[in-house]
Amino acid sequence: MQKQTPRWLWVSWCLLYPGTLLLMSRQVYEQTYLTWREGPQMVGFSFVHLYPALFVLGASSYFASFLWLLVTVITLVLRRLRATWVLWSLSALMLLTLALNAISTETWQRGMHLCFGPAK
Repeated sequence: MQKQTPRWLWVSWCLLYPGTLLLMSRQVYEQTYLTWREGPQMVGFSFVHLYPALFVLGASSYFASFLWLLVTVITLVLRRLRATWVLWSLSALMLLTLALNAISTETWQRGMHLCFGPAK
């Protein structure tokens, strides 16, 4: 018998992931290229002030994604870690996206200086 990924997990992931990805992408952009080009700045400041609606969407998706991950882990444990590859893939992708926030600003900036040298 083929195990199915619960539909609510798939649908909720599709609703949460784009906002989370938007927020993390913007944060990585500000910590890397924008800071490298313009110099040190408050990360997130330009995003909040230029696109407040997108920031609210991204921030709410970001925090809800932690809850999604917690519920998914509980679901996996209750199923005794037997789940479809889809559920494992969605969980891993969400975890990797959320983990981008744990990387320090200095690490991003060092990477930019290593790859592209000092800003002009």
